[in-house]
Amino acid sequence: MRRLLIVGKDLPNFPNTPWAQWLTANPLDYQGLILDCRRPEELPVQAGIAQMLQTYINNGHPIYVILPGAKVADQQKRAFTFIPGIQEYCYPAAGQTLNLRNPDALFQNYVHVLEGHEIYVHMVNVTQPRQDVAWIDGIVDNVSRPVCLKIFTLYLLHPPAARNEQKAFKTIIEHFNPDIPTVSTLPKPSWVDEAATRLPGVAEAESRRKSIQTEIDLKNEKLRLQEDELRSLTSWTDLLWLDGVQLQSKVGDALKFLGLSVSSTDPTGHTGDLFHKNRECNSCSR
Repeated sequence: MRRLLIVGKDLPNFPNTPWAQWLTANPLDYQGLILDCRRPEELPVQAGIAQMLQTYINNGHPIYVILPGAKVADQQKRAFTFIPGIQEYCYPAAGQTLNLRNPDALFQNYVHVLEGHEIYVHMVNVTQPRQDVAWIDGIVDNVSRPVCLKIFTLYLLHPPAARNEQKAFKTIIEHFNPDIPTVSTLPKPSWVDEAATRLPGVAEAESRRKSIQTEIDLKNEKLRLQEDELRSLTSWTDLLWLDGVQLQSKVGDALKFLGLSVSSTDPTGHTGDLFHKNRECNSCSR
């Protein structure tokens, strides 16, 4: 089954997890990741993220990274280091011009999500020993600085405007094309059950259900009483094999059943003698 995990964003109907718990969400059990990095302060140690992403890359699984906006990028001034062998910087740069540089279907559709740009991306190769690492510019600004790009199986995407956020996630999800979940993770609204009670025939069906349930409850109670009686009757066979205090107690029950009030002077059951409250009954000893 082709499944997608969203990290850092709560999106209904899709598995999602906050960054603080993303490892417990078992990301290696999914075939794609959306990493919302618009709040970099929430990210855990990036070396651990890089190790996880390397496994994804090695297996050809796509990763979609939503980058932070200009304000956060200006405050952070630090590189993202979760791309294996790469330091990735986001620099503030506002503009309206966007140019497609690659025919990848994601870039072709994602460009319509953006309303200009507020950052551009700068990549630094830090592989040791140094290796040739190529990336593809997907969408660039007016002076060819990358706004969205792809490296390995990982897409780095300019953050969408707030009003286009749902459209951005829809574009990414449609590109990944996950299998449709068989069970919705969206909680059912409370008004749904109330609306259901107004449907034709529902009240009558509910009345019949309650009547049947009442009959079942009565029969269950009768069954419980019958089982208690059965256990009580069959327990007399305990007289044939018990010993000690348990036998003494069972003999006492038997005498009480016969109408005799008895007690024992030895609660340990060592002597096994039981006494009628009015006179000693040695015949009642074991």
